[in-house]
Amino acid sequence: MVFIATLNFYYISFAILLTVTTHMQTDKSPYQYRGMFHALGTVYREEGFRALYRGWLPSVIGVVGYLKLCYPLLFAFIAVYLPLYALSYS
Repeated sequence: MVFIATLNFYYISFAILLTVTTHMQTDKSPYQYRGMFHALGTVYREEGFRALYRGWLPSVIGVVGYLKLCYPLLFAFIAVYLPLYALSYS
């Protein structure tokens, strides 16, 4: 249960940060935002709370897809090469 709560908190905060950084990168004027917190406040004031979560689903799908690919490959690599590494130093 703690894992699910942590995962939900991670995705909620991650989605907001992705949206704000996307705004910072794609707006017309490079000097519209002074920093991350200024951009967060400006997006919240100008577009509302729901704008902070606009486009969160593709980013979550990307992160989940990355994790489903990365960790199994890492564990497979460890399972294959750890015995070989241990044999070469014994």
